[in-house]
Amino acid sequence: MTALEAPELPQICEEIDDAAWFAEHPRRLFRARARADGTWLVRRQPQGADPDVFLRVWSAAPPPSDEDEPVAAEWVAAACPDWSPRQARAWARKLLKGRQK
Repeated sequence: MTALEAPELPQICEEIDDAAWFAEHPRRLFRARARADGTWLVRRQPQGADPDVFLRVWSAAPPPSDEDEPVAAEWVAAACPDWSPRQARAWARKLLKGRQK
């Protein structure tokens, strides 16, 4: 697919600040931001003393429940669409395993 054939991608809306949301929810590593035509799935990747990095993936699916585990599984499934649901859930558990308590 060339740049001229690329589909129009949804834009991230600056009205919702992921950094502020995660600051208010420090134990969370994932969140879902519903839109009319799908969901932004956001993964917070802590960077130690540096600012966190936010990895976003678009999903046409409706948002999962607002808890880290289901959002993590959906994030992995959207980021790695060739993986089986079982593989996605296993990787999501690994991502959540190291979270600070």
